[in-house]
Amino acid sequence: MPRSAALFAVEGVQGGRGLVEAGLQALGHRSPHPPQILLRGSLENMEERRFRLPSPGDEAPAAIGWAGESRGRLRLCSYRDGAVALAMDGALTNAMALRTELLENGALFGDEGDGELILQLLAGSDQKTFVNRLVDACGRLEGGFALVAMDAWKLVGCRDPWGLRPLCLGRYKSAFVLASEGSAILDVGGELLRELSPGEMVIIEDGRLEAIRPLPRRPRRVCSLELLALGSAQSTLGEREVYAARARLGELLARKAPVRADVVLAMPGVNAAASAFARSLELSLEVALSHSASGFTVARSVVKGRRVVVVGGPLLQAQPLQQVVRCLRAAEAAEVHLRMAGPMVVAGCLYGVVEEEEALWQEARSRMDAAGLREFFEADSLVVLDAAAVREALGTAEPGWCTACYTQDYPLTPPAPGPLGQLPLFSP
Repeated sequence: MPRSAALFAVEGVQGGRGLVEAGLQALGHRSPHPPQILLRGSLENMEERRFRLPSPGDEAPAAIGWAGESRGRLRLCSYRDGAVALAMDGALTNAMALRTELLENGALFGDEGDGELILQLLAGSDQKTFVNRLVDACGRLEGGFALVAMDAWKLVGCRDPWGLRPLCLGRYKSAFVLASEGSAILDVGGELLRELSPGEMVIIEDGRLEAIRPLPRRPRRVCSLELLALGSAQSTLGEREVYAARARLGELLARKAPVRADVVLAMPGVNAAASAFARSLELSLEVALSHSASGFTVARSVVKGRRVVVVGGPLLQAQPLQQVVRCLRAAEAAEVHLRMAGPMVVAGCLYGVVEEEEALWQEARSRMDAAGLREFFEADSLVVLDAAAVREALGTAEPGWCTACYTQDYPLTPPAPGPLGQLPLFSP
């Protein structure tokens, strides 16, 4: 499954740590990594030069939580105007150019993370306030990002101008909440207000919310893979309900690729599409396929001697499907048919979604025709929905969708690297 960072932040409630922990747990499908949480007390300690992180029992009216890959990890630092914490989901396409510029101007970096780069831009801004410094920094960024930042008084959330990475706003009692998905806000007992618009920044202080649009307008390109596979089925993205969109894909799959079968099984996380597929063809959907760390198992009594259809999502990896087919063969299924309710992912994401690579998958991708893939997976038949079917399911109205990982049509790409400037001291 694809992965991305999870963000959850709150301003205006005592005991924010517990709420953030619950929110990150609700976003556990986005990242398997352990969460990191910072309370506002961390910033106050830094400003007092005590450098003490709060203990788990400390209360705080504001907190930021994050889980994901290291490039956007939660960071706490101090600069001349105080202390700031920042975490992000996404990846910057102009990170190399910005890093080169900052290095040539004397900046020091502790790692390769985009979050540290944003903090360097913030600290180096000639603006006078925390919010204006952050606006100045975000105005330099290109790529997909959703970020949350906090100083000793304010919590700020910002979404990239293309809308590539998601960020939602909600309320929990009298507090405001920011989260990667609206479903997490609902799961902790909050109220979902809306998604942040592309290029929007929200500033929360003392129970008040201010929304501004400081970043330039860009063509909207919401990540379609969030809708197809990454997001929770209970979420809404780009004004589309995730469950309904996946069910529509299952209906399209049944219409475009019907098959004579006795039973339908769902790959993990594909229940909406599998249910719609089975219902459309008047087939029985059975919960007979189980997955654990050691692999897949199936209830032999359900599949033995029967024609089985396995419904999966976008074709991201080869190994799970091969394991399922071999498991069904071992259980003496008469036939095994594969139906993928999503396209084949053929390219990497430049905007922060992590797709696990494997040698087996690289080999499968080299066999792009249907016959070669069917043979590779040892299935009796295999059908993968194409990009046109995805467009039909998602609709052509706004928002525009990023489909780069399966069409290679990138909304923005990294600038060509230029030569590193040589310091005058070492010039010939």
